[in-house]
This record gives sequence, structure tokens and C-alpha cells, in this order.
Amino acid sequence: MTSRFVKIFILTILLSLGIVSLSQADDRIYYRNKDGKVIDTVGKIKEESINGVRFSPNVGKEINVLADDIVRLVYEIPSSLRLELNPIFASEDRGDFKGAYEAIKPFEKKFKANSSVTKMATRGLEFSIAKLKAETQQPEAKTAMIDFIRKYPANWQSWVLARQLTTMQAKDNDIANAIKIWSQLSATNNILPAMKQIAELQIVDLMLQSKMFTEAKAKIDTLIKGMPSTDLNRKKLEIYLILCKAKDEKIENLVKEIQTVIDRNLDNRLRAVAYNILGDCYDLKGLKRDAMWQYLTVETVYNQDKEERLKSLNRLAKLFESDFHDSDRAKQFREKANKLH
Repeated sequence: MTSRFVKIFILTILLSLGIVSLSQADDRIYYRNKDGKVIDTVGKIKEESINGVRFSPNVGKEINVLADDIVRLVYEIPSSLRLELNPIFASEDRGDFKGAYEAIKPFEKKFKANSSVTKMATRGLEFSIAKLKAETQQPEAKTAMIDFIRKYPANWQSWVLARQLTTMQAKDNDIANAIKIWSQLSATNNILPAMKQIAELQIVDLMLQSKMFTEAKAKIDTLIKGMPSTDLNRKKLEIYLILCKAKDEKIENLVKEIQTVIDRNLDNRLRAVAYNILGDCYDLKGLKRDAMWQYLTVETVYNQDKEERLKSLNRLAKLFESDFHDSDRAKQFREKANKLH
């Protein structure tokens, strides 16, 4: 028996037992594994929370996917709606956000008119629309994301939208509201310690961006107290402390101190932090070109840490837009950053 017929035979048995399904009446999750590869899995959603999704595949063991690793979650909906939704997702995947947004508006009316659509699927559509409003820079984009987060404060989709929303708020110098968003998410019931740390680090970064160095140092000192010396995030925070004193230090001294950090750390994630902080120091001193090269080093060489890569891309977008007046390059960096959200 050839391997092709063996596969068909096995699939037939699995279908007859109900272990797998060829219908579109299943949930479907696309997520990044530890190697960064996108995995496509069909099955059933067991639980959604601020942390992510607990998912039971039709074949294999139950999986827990963190919010930041979810590429897309497609909820069970009637096949007629699924056939219309798939091309919208395809447009989004091609980067045709305008086309996807224009198509999803009439689709929303059909979707809401269908009485068999679940509350989860309705939330999923609201999430997609809010994201597309941000991607297409609609005037009401920030309001749509804020409303979603208020409506679903303990859901992973609010976490994903918070990344886009607070990036936009920081760009508009609305740091106070960006900090408020991450503070609320950090205080969510049952949030995992690792997720809470990420939220707290976001707050520190926002403080540093807005030159709230005294406040940032106080928060870093508080966070460090509860972390073991070997904790990667503690080591990141220790590097952040260099920026807290940058205002009153000569750039030569800052470069020397950060270069020492780079030389003694073989971990590329910590090197990414160091180069980003060095870029921030140069930027603080008005040395924009020098800052650019540090951020580019993270984007092109030390890009293994998603958080730090996002920072470098957002900093580059800001530099090219505000200081170098190159809107095309700024758009390229912003689009790269959006794909990581």
C-alpha cells in the first residue's frame, strides 16, 4: 500500500470516529511556536482570558497559547459567513488593510443579522474591526480600541489592542492614558506573573519615553526588589537605570557604561536592550543619527526579543517621521511593527 493510500485510509478512520473534521464548524487558531513558526490548528476553544487561549485541537493534546503568540483566532461561524470572511483575512495577510476594512463593513451587517452567531464570534469581529481601523488610520481608531478594552477588560484581544493603542498614544504624547491602559491590564484578576511583568515593563518604557526619569527609577527600584538576580527582566531593568541618569551624564560616559554591558552579555536579548537604551541616550542628547544606528542594530542583528524589536521599530518610525522627514521610511518601520502586534 502506497504512503498516499495509507494517509487517506488513516484520515477516513479519523473522520469516522469524529476525531477530525472537514467541516468549517470548528474554531481555528494560528499561533507562533517557540521557533517563531506559524502553526495552524483546528479544534475547540476551551477558555479565553487576559493571558491567552486554552485550545483543544481535533488531533493532539490541549495547548495554551499566550496572547502575544496568537496570530489569529477564527471562531466557529456558519459556513456561508466563513466563505465571506476568508477573503477579508486574505486581504489583511497581504497587507491590503484598506481593502480588508472596506470589505468588513458590509460583512458586519450580515454577521450581526445572523442569529446563530455566538457572543465569542461577535467579540472576534469587533476585535478585527478595531484592529483594521488602527491599520487604516481611521479617525475613530483609538476610540474603537479604548471602547473594546473597556467592554472586554479581561480578554487577550484587549492585550493585543493595548499594544497598538498605547503605541499610538505615545506617538501623540498621550503618555498618561497609555500608562493607565497598562496599569489596568496589569491589575487584571488571574493575570500570569510573566504577563504582569510585561505590563509593568511597558509602563517603565512609557515613563522613559516621556522623560519621567525620577518616576521610572522609583518604579524600577520597586520592581527589582521582588526579582531574583538571575531574572532576565531584572537585568533589563538594571540597564534601563542607565537611561534614568542620562540627562545629567556626558554621552561619552554613557556610551562607555553601555558598551561594558554589551561586552559582558552574550545573551542577544540583553544586547538588544543595551543598544535600544544607547539609542535612547543618543536621542536624549540630540544625536539623532547616532540613535538611528543603535535602533537599526536591534532591528537587523539583535531582533530575537520581540519586545525590544518592537521598541526599535517604533523609535525608528518616530525618528524618520519627526526628525528626518522621511514619511515613506517611517511607514515601512511602522508596518513592520504592526505585524508583530
